[in-house]
Amino acid sequence: MKEINSPKEWLSTKISDVSVKGTQRKPNSDEIFDYIDIGSIDRELKKIATPQQITGKNAPSRARKVVNEGDVIVSLTRPNLNAVALVPSKYDEQIASTGFEVIRPILVEPKYIFSMTRTKHFIDNITGAGQGALYPAAKSSDVQAYSFFLPPLAEQQEIANQLDSLLAKVDSIKNRLDAIPDIIKRFRQSVLAAAVSGKLTDEWRKKQHHSLDEWKLKSLGDVALVQTGSTPLKSENKYYDDGDIPWLTSSVTGQRMVTTSEQFVTSLAVEECRLKIFEPGTLLVAMYGEGKTRGQVTEIAIRAATNQACAAVVVDSNKANKSYVKLCIEASYQETRRLAEGGNQPNLNLSKVRSIPVYLPPHIEQQEVINVVEKLFSVADKVEEKVSAAQELVNNLTQTILAKAFRGELTSEWREFNQALITGENSAEALLAKIKAERDALYKKKSSKKKTVKKQTTTRKAQD
Repeated sequence: MKEINSPKEWLSTKISDVSVKGTQRKPNSDEIFDYIDIGSIDRELKKIATPQQITGKNAPSRARKVVNEGDVIVSLTRPNLNAVALVPSKYDEQIASTGFEVIRPILVEPKYIFSMTRTKHFIDNITGAGQGALYPAAKSSDVQAYSFFLPPLAEQQEIANQLDSLLAKVDSIKNRLDAIPDIIKRFRQSVLAAAVSGKLTDEWRKKQHHSLDEWKLKSLGDVALVQTGSTPLKSENKYYDDGDIPWLTSSVTGQRMVTTSEQFVTSLAVEECRLKIFEPGTLLVAMYGEGKTRGQVTEIAIRAATNQACAAVVVDSNKANKSYVKLCIEASYQETRRLAEGGNQPNLNLSKVRSIPVYLPPHIEQQEVINVVEKLFSVADKVEEKVSAAQELVNNLTQTILAKAFRGELTSEWREFNQALITGENSAEALLAKIKAERDALYKKKSSKKKTVKKQTTTRKAQD
């Protein structure tokens, strides 16, 4: 604890000194209970969110740890993800996975312990002690041995109250910021829809004495050559080893502009497999992919070949502006996805891509549409940058507030005016003495109970 300074009224202790470990039992086969596993924890909200209601006969072997109201549960699996929660009254006497360490505070404010488990200091300590590189796991002893500074009980409660208020405000700000990207996404979609329908340039047309009647409905195949690529046999090393020709897959369509490639093929692959090399300025439309990929479009800034999951669109500049055509494809994203056919993995084909509608104005208005969209999207980009920076600040703010709380900085003024609540019989030293007495009494009671059970078992065996 040398790296953390604390008020003189606080005392250094360990989790094992101020709590008892939760109990374990095997549920009865006909018992119905809420089962809390790691997946039940909302890691953002630090709450039990989605427990399963199951019966004992259907319970996994890990369903063993009894939790009570006020317990703090800490995931031992991937502790760096900080799946922690404070058990509310609704889950009192329910069952949690053995993948949790259950901390049952004695005469200590549970919210204080819970908040402490959210700190970077706690996470780093038990993660650093974790075992395994790919799937780090902490041990029960890692959590129990964690050292921290314990304030007097009244100050623990004051810290908990202040954290409730401050972190609620942080969460409120975070929720508002998190909603903005979706608003920007809808804004972009609205801009695209207005752009390719003529609404975005209504005023411009009036000034130029142009008419919407000049717009003509075409298809992508009317204004561009639409082709696809292929995949050389993966088993043929001669097609890939030391290759220097970029070879693109549909994964690149998530980029605005493709400037590099992760995969390359050889000249021999181009020759023997008859790969097409597409020039910079070619648009690529993803034809496969159930997630966001299918229907996405990008532009390549390099000479490259593609696989069969991409439709390469080479726009005839005499018929349409390439950048305007790209806007039309982006605006048709959802409709294009619905054109896909197939069972579990619906795909597009070249015919479907060629049928994408292009509502085409005269060349001069195409350029005006592009100019207006670029200006509006530039504003959206700047907003996104600011939101991203603000989100990072807010995410760091939670840890900053927690760090201040556990250095005693949030309650420095409170301590000055409440000396009677943190000294004498209300001091941290007196509290630790009471905790020790309570722990000793509990363990003595448990030990006595075990001896009684053992004696009864031995008597029954003797009688048998």
